[in-house]
Amino acid sequence: NPSNNHHNVTHLSTLAFQFKTIQKKTQTMKLTPTPNDVLCGRGPKSFKHPGNQRLRTLIVLSLERYDRCESRKQKTLLIREIIQSILKGGGRFLKFDKTNDGWFDGGMQAARSRVGFAFRDARTPDKVKCIGKLKEYFYNASLDEIKLAQSPF
Repeated sequence: NPSNNHHNVTHLSTLAFQFKTIQKKTQTMKLTPTPNDVLCGRGPKSFKHPGNQRLRTLIVLSLERYDRCESRKQKTLLIREIIQSILKGGGRFLKFDKTNDGWFDGGMQAARSRVGFAFRDARTPDKVKCIGKLKEYFYNASLDEIKLAQSPF
């Protein structure tokens, strides 16, 4: 429905504006990651973090849709949906600043980058990172378990 898409894009634009405003206020502050946050970066700390695990779950649930996207615009809209789901669940996309020895809100740029990389990683055989196990889990999971995984914290 075209009018529904327009509403979604308008809502996403408003959400992005609010996100940028909050980001400007918090970018200079050291933040403490919460379980809802996605930690941008590599290594076991980021990989094991609950927010990153939830992101991988959302990626697995959306991977077939991503593969069916026929244009870059469609992929961008799907990435925004994933970002919106994390934000609505109280999550942020945090980056670590070695200079200040602390986490800061990476903003929409970090969010787009992290979600985009997560989709690409999920499709790369040598970067499976539990995607196979997650797919197997969701194949065997009940509908209630899947709905729980999709809902915000």
